[in-house]
Amino acid sequence: MKKLFLPWLVFAASSSFAWDIPGHMLVAQVANPRLNTNAVAHLEKFGSQLQYNSHHYNPVNIAGWADQVKHAHGVPEAGHFGDWHFIDLGYPDGHLDLLTNPPSLKIVGGDLVSALKHCVDFVKTHKDHDNVISSEAVAVALIVHLVGDIHQPLHCSDHYYDHAHVEPGHRRTKASESDGGGNAIKITNFPEPQGYTNLHAFWDAAYKASRGVLTSTITLEKDLDSFGTSPNDANITKAAAAILKSPPPAGANLTPDFDAWALETHALGSSEAYGKLSGNVETSPRKLTYAYVKNAHQITQKQLCLAGYRLAALLNELYPAH
Repeated sequence: MKKLFLPWLVFAASSSFAWDIPGHMLVAQVANPRLNTNAVAHLEKFGSQLQYNSHHYNPVNIAGWADQVKHAHGVPEAGHFGDWHFIDLGYPDGHLDLLTNPPSLKIVGGDLVSALKHCVDFVKTHKDHDNVISSEAVAVALIVHLVGDIHQPLHCSDHYYDHAHVEPGHRRTKASESDGGGNAIKITNFPEPQGYTNLHAFWDAAYKASRGVLTSTITLEKDLDSFGTSPNDANITKAAAAILKSPPPAGANLTPDFDAWALETHALGSSEAYGKLSGNVETSPRKLTYAYVKNAHQITQKQLCLAGYRLAALLNELYPAH
């Protein structure tokens, strides 16, 4: 796989991101040339309406807005939508009641599938019965971001077991706690200075990760600058070209069925993210093997590309060509 050399991201990494922000921007970049002109115009308009500190957004970096405000203070929507980025479908059993009987959607509480359904409904009807979305710009920015999230295997998978730590907001049962989608499984050969120290964070960045056969340290390619990137920039164009080497198979289902997408991603989380861990899944801390890192890299590249294709299909449906 060809490596990407990109300028450093201006934000610190966080273990609670689903994909890091450059990964989310790559989803939007894959989608961008597949959008009709009406959909692009709406993304441009809504990006200009959103602001983070002194920055506004474009059709690519709008994909990072939901993570930026989630961790912010003193800006519109600061701290909102925290639980909207994941759904804790269990490993090894499914806990599929989260799809059939989801928690109430609130400004902070809820789940990824319910959030996507609500945002799409808001765009179609401009009605917000749950009183959680302030504008169409917010709904669309969330859609662009959350379509990426629903394709990250550890944002649709959660391992339930007795453990002292669980990521805030993730589902618990009386008999057990969860690992917070891999947040509680510490990884010792992931580069700590960048904040990547657990299994969940590794899968956020696996699309740009590699590990040598002889050296155990996992390394990451350098990142895109969130507010210095627009759709025509050479760096993101090059990065997207690498992702597009792993396109969806011919006939892949691009229909916006969020329950089906979550189940599909959960299957990857179960079989690959958890299922290919060596020894006891609960072992922490641990080192990730060369084979595990290589497999995760390939899977996440494919997932980013699939998310971009599906995002384009969804936005073209919401904003059809005139």
